[in-house]
Amino acid sequence: MNNVQKILQPLTKNPLQLTEKPTGPTNEQLQRDCGYHKAQELLHALREADLLSAQEFSEIAQLNRETFRPFLFEIMQNTTG
Repeated sequence: MNNVQKILQPLTKNPLQLTEKPTGPTNEQLQRDCGYHKAQELLHALREADLLSAQEFSEIAQLNRETFRPFLFEIMQNTTG
């Protein structure tokens, strides 16, 4: 049987508690995101028109992520055509 232990003192600090109010993206980040999304739209149009190979699409998409560094750059997956 499992032993259950009663906690007599409440936790004094929540380890997940934020110390500062989260902020949204800056104007610069929003501009980079806008540029990134426009570049990606053009890239998709070129791919759909069969003017780029899947490999070229993937390489350019990676360059777009590195160049524009959109707000969620770190969690974006590699895009393939």
